[in-house]
Parts: sequence; structure tokens; C-alpha cells
Amino acid sequence: MLVLYKYAQAREADVRDLCGRIITQMIYEEGNEPVISQVYKSFTSLGGDEELRRAYPTYYSDRYIRGFPSETEDGFFDEIEEDFRRSEINRTMKTALLMHYSALDSLSDQQMENATTLLTENLLAGRYFAFYKKLDISLVVKNGIYERMIIEYRGDPFDTLEIRLSSPDGREKNAQMTEVYDGIYVYTFIMFQGERVSYSIRSLQGDIRKEGQIMDQDYIEEIADSRFGRLGAIYKDQHSGSDALKQDVEDYIRIDVSENDLFSMV
Repeated sequence: MLVLYKYAQAREADVRDLCGRIITQMIYEEGNEPVISQVYKSFTSLGGDEELRRAYPTYYSDRYIRGFPSETEDGFFDEIEEDFRRSEINRTMKTALLMHYSALDSLSDQQMENATTLLTENLLAGRYFAFYKKLDISLVVKNGIYERMIIEYRGDPFDTLEIRLSSPDGREKNAQMTEVYDGIYVYTFIMFQGERVSYSIRSLQGDIRKEGQIMDQDYIEEIADSRFGRLGAIYKDQHSGSDALKQDVEDYIRIDVSENDLFSMV
């Protein structure tokens, strides 16, 4: 049909219905044709069906989130931003737009406002992705992402996966991972500075899907002076026998951090 489209377009024929069939077929077959962006532009300029017009950016947003090749033009996310301004995008497009922002070196004021809205919406719904760590540092710090470990696994959708955490001193914890998006499974927890945790991700049958080890990073100034940073100082003092323990506990006396969200227990 692509050959027919090029032939008809060259002769200035009405290609709206043909474009609609090409887009529908590509989505159904999970294709990724280089010429598809041109087909989509023709479709929208000729007043194509609104439902199909929204299906196209949803389809490519989904491919972007899942890391599949996407034959889209540079202005793809500009159009999604415009639709977002009009409150006309779905959750898939919202997540793709936020992921796009995490890949940019800097954000405009409007993009920062968009990213704040999108991130807040996801966090309130309990949806975490590993790419959050790559967002603008002000967003990472403000939303408590800097100190949070995000373990992400990508596999088949609708699976049930368990993660097993273990520390060098023998403590262990088992938990079920959350499928935050089709085939994307996440487990998050908080670690103190200098801690090290090994983990393995397993199926219900016990097959190991992924193994690894993570260590928390040093705190930047904004984190060191925060409630969490002070809690980390108490943990460090306690395990090193530092004389500063009493003072750090006094500094922390008004802090209210849920123990259920911590892998380490002070």
C-alpha cells in the first residue's frame, strides 16, 4: 500500500482513506516504516479520523517507552506537548513525554512545568521508572528520587516477578515487583549512604531473570541537609561508633520517615 500511496500522492489524488488504512495496518502488525510520518501528516492534513489520529502518537509513544526503534520526525514530541497543553493526551503519551524530558540536556520553563506536572501525577499513582533518575536534578531532589533506588526489569507483559534483596550483614527481604507499564517491572526502596545490596529477580517458578548489586551514591548538599540526609548520618554514626550520634539524633528528632519504606532500619 505504500507504493500505491506514493503513486497516488504524486498524482495529487485523495489519499486520506488510503493513509488511514496504511496507519491501521502498521499498528496492527506492529510495524515501523520510515515513510509513516509522511503518511500521518497527509492523513491529518486531509482531516483524517480523530480516533486514528490519536492512535498514531499513542503507538509510537508506546514503542519509545519500551525501547523499540521508532521512525518519527524531530517534531514528534512537539506535537505531543501541544496536545498536552490542550489536555488531549493519554497516559502512554504522558509517560513518553516525561521520558523524553529525561533525555534532554536542559528544559525550557514550559517543559519544566510540564515535567513537574507529569512526574507528580505518576508519583501520586505509585508509578516509578528508572529514567526518573535522569530528569533535571531539581526535580529529582524535590521529589525524593535522588535517595530512592529504582530497580527496573523489562520482560514479557502480565508476568509475576519476585525480587530478593540481601545485605552483606545477612539481612534479606522478598517482595513482588510492580508492573508499572506493559512488560516493565519496578521495585523501589531507600538506601543510606554507603550501603550495598545484592538482588535477584525471579519468576514464580524460581527462574532467575536478573541479578545485580547496587550501592548508594554520595549525597549532594541538598540531600545531606535534608531530613533523609540527617537520618543517613545517624545510621552512619551508629555503625561507625561516632561520637556525633547523639547530636545527629537530636537534630533529627522532628523527622517523620516511614520505616516501611526503608530497607535499612535504624
